Amino acid sequence: MSATALRAAERGPLIHQLLESAQIELSRIAPGMGAAERSELLGRVAQLTRYDDLLAAVQSWACETMRAWAPLALLFPDARCECPSVAALNERIDQIIEREYGHVLAAAGSHRAARELLASDAARLSIEVAVASAVAASVDPALAQWASGFSAQALRVAEYLHRNALGIRQSLTDRQLMLDITAMTTTQRDLRSRLHLQLRAASGA
Repeated sequence: MSATALRAAERGPLIHQLLESAQIELSRIAPGMGAAERSELLGRVAQLTRYDDLLAAVQSWACETMRAWAPLALLFPDARCECPSVAALNERIDQIIEREYGHVLAAAGSHRAARELLASDAARLSIEVAVASAVAASVDPALAQWASGFSAQALRVAEYLHRNALGIRQSLTDRQLMLDITAMTTTQRDLRSRLHLQLRAASGA
């Protein structure tokens, strides 16, 4: 589906479909979500519709969300999103908090409180990842597979960085790490470029 197609007559129905898919996914995975949080997340989805290139907007949001979610998802796995349970990390959560989330630990005052704060962030981000993936698939069914692949890359890189912080044996080669980082960075750079060019064109710059 091209950007041109998205600017044509089917754009209106597609936007409605996008918003509806977000609401359906939220009702499915987080029926008890607070009204304020629900409104904020749906508002984030609604902001995507200001772009003519909905494909790029949705993918860019999904990329940002997945990369923020992955490091915490490995420490606090959530059934809402596919994420492996890594025993080597789960057994050393307090060490990881000390080495990677020292600012959270300092603010929380204890390891237990820091774990609770980070677990809450992980749960919030897992909901956003699930909604972003559902919205992406509603724009273009082929993006479901793309989202799964990008998520897997983000998780592999996050696990590598956690293991590096702990100084324990890696499960990913340096070559694979660079391939994943390069692929993710290139994808995000290209998406941002598409959206930036569109905004410049819209402003007449």
